[in-house]
Amino acid sequence: MMLQLVAAGRCITVLPDWLLREAAAGMPIRLLKIGYQGLHKSINLGTHAGESRIEHMAGFFRLVRSVEP
Repeated sequence: MMLQLVAAGRCITVLPDWLLREAAAGMPIRLLKIGYQGLHKSINLGTHAGESRIEHMAGFFRLVRSVEP
């Protein structure tokens, strides 16, 4: 839906380049980088109170914390 609005000239959007390459194939959309080297972002996680103690969630948080930025 969002890419259809972009193609119709009704909005702009920011999406990962891999998604745009796959989803926008054949659409009249121009892909542009934001900034000289593109936009790099961080990803944040959130849970409800107490969910971080559930084993699969705790394991996921341990894994995420072990990855170097």
